[in-house]
Amino acid sequence: VGQRLKESVNINSGLLALGNVISALGDERRKATHVPYRQSKLTRMLQDSLGGNSRTLMVACVSPADASFEESLNTLKYANRARNIKNAPVVNINEETDTMPDAQAAVQEEEIGRLRHALDNMHVQEMQRERELSLESDRMKGEEAAEIRSREKAYQDRIEELERDNRGLHARLEKSGEANFSLMADRDQALIKVEEAQEQIAILAERVKRITETRELRQSLRASLQDMEQRLREMRGEFSHQGPPHAPPGTEWAAGQ
Repeated sequence: VGQRLKESVNINSGLLALGNVISALGDERRKATHVPYRQSKLTRMLQDSLGGNSRTLMVACVSPADASFEESLNTLKYANRARNIKNAPVVNINEETDTMPDAQAAVQEEEIGRLRHALDNMHVQEMQRERELSLESDRMKGEEAAEIRSREKAYQDRIEELERDNRGLHARLEKSGEANFSLMADRDQALIKVEEAQEQIAILAERVKRITETRELRQSLRASLQDMEQRLREMRGEFSHQGPPHAPPGTEWAAGQ
């Protein structure tokens, strides 16, 4: 179905075209007929192998099983027809180029001699160049050795100068370490004093808070007392206008209650 169906159709058409080519080549009665090599790509590719200029070997795969009897028989018939094809392979050699003229041989020998002479000159030039390079290398080695010695001396002087600077820095570092130690002691003392001052400030802040709360409490009490006094005055004024209430027999009324 789909792609596989197309592939099977192409394979079957190629095998059919191959069978037609084998029949046309293997049948003595059809020697004069046209061989259909161009019916498929398979036969076009096998044109030299089937009746062409090549040696061809065909392998037929058969099976002894009863279920494969028909396929095995058809395969043997197919191989028998292919066996009737006779190829006549010939080695592809152009006999005109096998013998070289004497003039061309002389020209080639002259060219070979010229190339050998040029090669010898190249060897001589290379040896001279190697000697020049060796002399130049020796001269450069001497200059490099002198330059290396001068650089070593400059490096040694620089190292001594750095060592002197290092010793001076160590001495200054020791002095700065002592000064730093004293500064750290002063800093610790200052921190202790700051902590004590902070504690005193916290205590004072607590006292101020308590004093403020006490003042607020006094003011609220004072306002409450004034309010109560105002109410008492109002009540006294009301009692003074109404007179004393009538007390039941056997009780005494105290003025000002």
